[in-house]
This record gives sequence, C-alpha cells and structure tokens, in this order.
Amino acid sequence: MKKELRKRPLVMVDLDGTLAEQPKEYQREIGKPIMPMVELIRKEIESGAEVKIFTARASDWADELEKLDIERFCVKYFGKVLPITATKEHEITRIYDDRCIQVEKNTGKLLNDNRGISS
Repeated sequence: MKKELRKRPLVMVDLDGTLAEQPKEYQREIGKPIMPMVELIRKEIESGAEVKIFTARASDWADELEKLDIERFCVKYFGKVLPITATKEHEITRIYDDRCIQVEKNTGKLLNDNRGISS
C-alpha cells in the first residue's frame, strides 16, 4: 500500500532553550519565552505548517503537570494547544532545536558544527 504524502509541512520545535529560556539546572517551571522563536513558530503556524512541541518533558517519565504547563505556554503564545511529543517523526520538514548539528543527507558531512571537530 502506497503511503499518502503529507499535505502540509511538519515542523517540530524544542521547548527548553529554544522556545523558552532554560536555566542551568532543570526546573519544572517553563522559562521565559524566547520571543524571536515564538514569532517564527507563529509564522510557521500561519503559513499552514503543522507544528509540534518536541521535548524530553514528554518522555514516559514526565508528569502530567509538566504537560499542563506546556499546554498553557502554547495557549498563551500561540492561541492554541500544540501537539507535544518526545518522539521524532519520519516526515519532519524542519526541526528547531538549540542542540542540533545539521548533517548533510546521505554523506555524514557536518554542516554547522562549531565544536572544532570535523567529520
């Protein structure tokens, strides 16, 4: 059976350190919004992209209060609750994350590595 192609882009965005400030030590409370990223995600939503929050807070060990905190953050800054997941999906168009190092597809070549280590 042929898989149906996605009609809208799928954008995943990390919460801590990307959408919201992250303190040095983990805290349950979500940090202050990082407004340039909030604005970018608003534009993604307005353009018709499906946007999901991608966070370790949604892992199996996460508690329900953390989920509610993320949902409240979404409503406050995006006007609606966005899906929340800890799982990367196959059909992702873009991922916004503060820890990413982009790798050129099918080559292993690092494209934005600033650690001084080459592949």
